[in-house]
Amino acid sequence: MALCLGGESLLFFLLSIISKNISESSLSAYQASLHFISIIYMISIGVGNATGIVAARYYAALDIQSIIKIYTQGIILGLTILTPLLFGCFFFKENISIMYTSDAPTRKSIENNIHISIPFLVFEFVYVVTRMTLRSMEDFWVPTLLTILILNILGIVFSVSLLSLYDYTVQSIFLALVICSFLLMLLLFWRLKSISNKTTTTD
Repeated sequence: MALCLGGESLLFFLLSIISKNISESSLSAYQASLHFISIIYMISIGVGNATGIVAARYYAALDIQSIIKIYTQGIILGLTILTPLLFGCFFFKENISIMYTSDAPTRKSIENNIHISIPFLVFEFVYVVTRMTLRSMEDFWVPTLLTILILNILGIVFSVSLLSLYDYTVQSIFLALVICSFLLMLLLFWRLKSISNKTTTTD
């Protein structure tokens, strides 16, 4: 878990360096946007930890059906909490940006970043809950390596590629985060399904 959180922190640090080189206001917009979405990210951490703790009780008995049930309930609970917040991000992004700065170009960049980050927050939530569920099933290293590979390696590659080939603005960095979080969500979900089927077959 420490490796995953450390890897994510390193990723965002590297992205802050990249965004600083884009324009004078990009670093401010990046940091403000990241600060706001990190607040919502705490919901993912809370629901993910709770789901993993409850699911671990059933793994000792190899009750895979109950684990999947808890996982599904965790996803539904988290999305229920996230949905009104994400609607708020969409409809009130101007109000959010003005809390950070009165500079018009920086505000516009923050608003675009938050708008792009809406699917990222959904994908991120799902992969965090899935990763914590996998840990409750004593699957530690594969989720950790997948997180480092997708976020730290592909995340930088996608960011640089989009900046070079698509749009040389900070929005390309947040678009790269959307792509990476989607890929990581799919891979971790595949991992959870694979382990669940294997354990069920073994029983």
